[in-house]
Amino acid sequence: MVQSLQRSTTEDEQQEEDNCFGQETQGLDIRQWRSVLWSDESKFAIFGTNLRVFVRRREGERMVSACVAPTVKHGGGSVMVWGGLCWCHCW
Repeated sequence: MVQSLQRSTTEDEQQEEDNCFGQETQGLDIRQWRSVLWSDESKFAIFGTNLRVFVRRREGERMVSACVAPTVKHGGGSVMVWGGLCWCHCW
């Protein structure tokens, strides 16, 4: 049994999807749970963050190195990481 769950855009849709998943998997035994793969993905910025940085400085400190944050053209890139967990006999 291979089933892919798509992410919903609203909280109500996500809650409904979670309820359906719970009802569908309620009667599974341990043998069936051993065939399930839990996965997730995350995106990480390689340089800096995607947030705007604000700095307060005194008059005359405009280009002092302590008040300037380095930047990279075109965003600096990012990495998408995917991982999964499943039942494993490691002993």
